[in-house]
Amino acid sequence: MDAASRSCARSHTRRLCCSAENSWRPAASSRSPFTTPPQDDDTNQTRFAIVDRGTAAKPGPGLTKASLAFIGAHKPGSLVHALTCFSERGINLTRLDSRPVPNQPWQYRFYVDFEISDPHAASEALKALEEEATEVKLFGSYPAAE
Repeated sequence: MDAASRSCARSHTRRLCCSAENSWRPAASSRSPFTTPPQDDDTNQTRFAIVDRGTAAKPGPGLTKASLAFIGAHKPGSLVHALTCFSERGINLTRLDSRPVPNQPWQYRFYVDFEISDPHAASEALKALEEEATEVKLFGSYPAAE
């Protein structure tokens, strides 16, 4: 066992380990469905992580960015109304993407990242968005990268 594998085996926070030779194996305490690497290119330099579900951090002190997804109501102007929840409170969006909702024609899920300069305003925007959208999922709040 190489040094990287020993280090990974000692780590209780990792679910899946990879040695320097790119040989994947589940960690001892793994609930991972992966028995092979989640990629198919041996020259791939991307690192993969398994993230456990947990309670999403709501906007608060020290957390300067947040990520969420929402599905707007299927009616004219629903996206404008959803985005107004942020603009009325002076919240800057740093990312807005859309993806079709599987098995729901003409429905789209919007992914949003936004800056948190005022945690109270951000919380109010989330409450307003929940009233405008049919579904809201806060992924979490976190300190922005420097």
